[in-house]
Amino acid sequence: MAVIPRRFNFPTVNGKRLETLLHEPVGANATVVMLHEGLGSIAMWKDFPERVAEATGCGVLVYSRYGHGKSERLAEKRSVDFMHHEAKVVLPELLRQFEIERPILLGHSDGASIALIYAGTWPIQVRALILEAPHVFVEDLGIRSISAIRKLYEASDLPKNLARYHDHADETFRGWNDIWLDPQFSDWNIEEYLAAISCPTLVIQGEDDEYGTLAQVEAIQRRVPATQLLSLLSFGSPSEAQVQGAAVMGMSLAKHGAITFKDGKVQQRNLDRELITLAELTAAAHKQGLRNLEDVDRGVLETGGSITFIPKDPSPTQTHYEDLVKRLDAINRQLRALQPARSDGQ
Repeated sequence: MAVIPRRFNFPTVNGKRLETLLHEPVGANATVVMLHEGLGSIAMWKDFPERVAEATGCGVLVYSRYGHGKSERLAEKRSVDFMHHEAKVVLPELLRQFEIERPILLGHSDGASIALIYAGTWPIQVRALILEAPHVFVEDLGIRSISAIRKLYEASDLPKNLARYHDHADETFRGWNDIWLDPQFSDWNIEEYLAAISCPTLVIQGEDDEYGTLAQVEAIQRRVPATQLLSLLSFGSPSEAQVQGAAVMGMSLAKHGAITFKDGKVQQRNLDRELITLAELTAAAHKQGLRNLEDVDRGVLETGGSITFIPKDPSPTQTHYEDLVKRLDAINRQLRALQPARSDGQ
């Protein structure tokens, strides 16, 4: 198995020193940016980023958010809009520093919510979303579980276990736990960002997740038509099923681009995202022998820039008409052949 080049770095992003790890992409493949859960870090992903890189050939950028892992210590209480800040301020700056355009965002829990806010704010700048247990609103189930883990933290070895993954474990835990249990956070909701999302979206959700129900997924599916669901009977750290799901989505998106045509309709958002004009789309259809876009059922932009069109099945009336035209053309050719040659001047 080929060794994938990787490098750790500690850039300053939005004034904070962040721990980052980059697995270089193979060739011109896309880059997956991984956004960890509420108590996550680079170390808590374990070998998952490397396995995704190996399975897909995509680059993988993973980082520990401010206050997590080996990133800078959290020095203040988190605000209700901390995920909005991460999506709209920190993540864009991080992507600029690493010169990553149109990433595949793979987020877990809070990280998945951050991915949704980013994709809803800049729809054309995201290639795809892979979301593990995303939150789009606060549920009583989640609050009860977060309240229970606070008691566990105070009465068990959980602080010692977290210290394996975070340099400042107590600040990390309190920063996450306190804001989720803050009464002001009960109205937190990001459903307003969903309707703008147009990229392919895979949601991975455990049926017995202690922090969220399938109602979260249903809210996404209602507003993001391109959503696919991978439902798991259990949910914990990234499993084989999650790796396979991420790998399949990542590989597919590394090889294929946007859907330009679907069910006979132009997907204008995807054209805008790929900077393709309607005239260019029409010209590409003509090159493949299609008279106009009305004859197209589906179109896919390939990695190399070409567009593959799948034509509609012609209706019986259209088939009969085209057959009649062909017969008339044949009769005209036969008549011209039977006409006697006329000499000059006649």
